[in-house]
Parts: sequence; C-alpha cells; structure tokens
Amino acid sequence: MSATTVAAPLTDLASGAITGSTVELSWTAAVGASSVTVEVSTNGGSSWKPATVETAISANASTAKVTGLLAGTDYKLRLNVTGGENNGLSNVLAIKTANEVVTSLAVTGKSANTVALSWSSLIRASSVSVEFRTTGGEWQPASAGALSSSSKTATVRGLQANTEYEIRLKVVGGANEGASYPVSVKTDALKLTSLSNTGKTSSSVTLKWTVPARAASFGILISTNGGVSWGVVEYPELGLDSTSATITGLSAYTSYKFKLAISGGDYEGESNEITVRTTRA
Repeated sequence: MSATTVAAPLTDLASGAITGSTVELSWTAAVGASSVTVEVSTNGGSSWKPATVETAISANASTAKVTGLLAGTDYKLRLNVTGGENNGLSNVLAIKTANEVVTSLAVTGKSANTVALSWSSLIRASSVSVEFRTTGGEWQPASAGALSSSSKTATVRGLQANTEYEIRLKVVGGANEGASYPVSVKTDALKLTSLSNTGKTSSSVTLKWTVPARAASFGILISTNGGVSWGVVEYPELGLDSTSATITGLSAYTSYKFKLAISGGDYEGESNEITVRTTRA
C-alpha cells in the first residue's frame, strides 16, 4: 500500500517595495512545481486573473515584480502553484499601491494680486483645493473659487503685491491623495501712479504722492534733459511715511521731470513720471 502525499500550499507570500504602479513579491521557492503564476484581484478576492509581471516567473522562482497597477488602489495577490509539494493556492496578500504625488502643478499667469494655475487630471479624486503660504510660513486655504474633483485650473486671488509665495494642491481621495509638489511664484509689483505737482515757483516745485505700502526705502529722481538721464534729489526729510516734498534750488522757467524710485513693498520700482516747468523769475 503506497502513501499519498498531501500538498502543502505556500504560506509565506510577502510584499517588498511598493510604488504607485508596482509591487515586489517574495516567497519560498516551490518544490517540484511545474509552474508558478501570480494572480491579482481588484474586488477583494471575488475574482482573480493573472497579474502582469516584469519578467516571466520560472517554476523554482522565489521573487517577482508585479507591474501595471493603479496608484492608490487596494489589491489582493496570491500564487497559483501547479504540481509538486506546494501545489495549489498560496496565502492571500493584501496591498495598497502608493499614491502618486501631483507634480504637474504650474503657474500659467500672475498679476499683483492673483496667480493662475494649471495641473493634469486627477485620478479618482473626491475633492481638490488650493493652499498657499509666504515662504517659510504656515499653509492656509487659498481663495481660488469653487473647484470640482475634475478641475484642472484655478486662479488664486487676494494676494499681496510683490510677494514670494508657495502654492500647492490638497487632494482628497484617489490615486493622488495628499499635497502636491508646491510651486514658487512672486506676484507682480504695483506701479505707483499718484505722483503729482501741487505747486511751483521760479525756483521750486512741490510734489505729492500716496505712501508706497511696505516700502523699505524710496527717493525722488530728477531729470533736466527730458528723461535721458536721472539724478537723485537730496532730501534728508524724506521718510517712509512722507507724502510730499518741495524741491528747491531749481532754475526759473525750466522744465524738469520727476519720479519716485521705490525699493521693496507693493510698489517696488519706479512711479509715474511728471513734467513740471518752473515759473518765470
């Protein structure tokens, strides 16, 4: 009377590195098998099919790399061993592929107070929103209007002029869940256009302007040759909150150009130019 050998299916199928589209598997090599196949289920084990693998699996293999998976997705995996001491189905391994961080966020336009954004389609997201921060600050929700999970563009509004920002997407659900890679952008500076002349004599001109917000410094420039070249007006009384100045020592009945040169703040750069002719002596 001969003894019947009972097959002992493999029980040590395990996962290694998992990415958004692959998983590495390992197991103890089957003894005497004629074939080994990796099977995959996307519905919790209700149905199975052969998995796509990077290289063909030999009967005595102990590793495999499954490819072609979807990011952020739950899968079940098992081995189907034919022949030998481990004939049959192995233990079932449950895995979830890694989420794929959105890397396509890009700045498509900007102004002093807005930044336009675009990104690639999100995979199975339930919602998406935009967050922003000044460099090194705390992330906070951005004013970007109502977005749907299928949105691929947004315009962030209410930003400070001439300011460095980082902006990112916050994705809920699906393969791209989490924060996207941020983009860095500096909003445009505003142009100060309030410089005007409020009085003049044969040797002086009085100028007026609105305070340039958040300026680090500013000065008055003067040109005597129609704007071909400019010099700095020496005016010690000029402070960051100054809104007027009287320039003296000018020549009678002579045309001068004036503008402000602003460093830092919302209006960094040069203001509007004005031309003033002093009166006759």
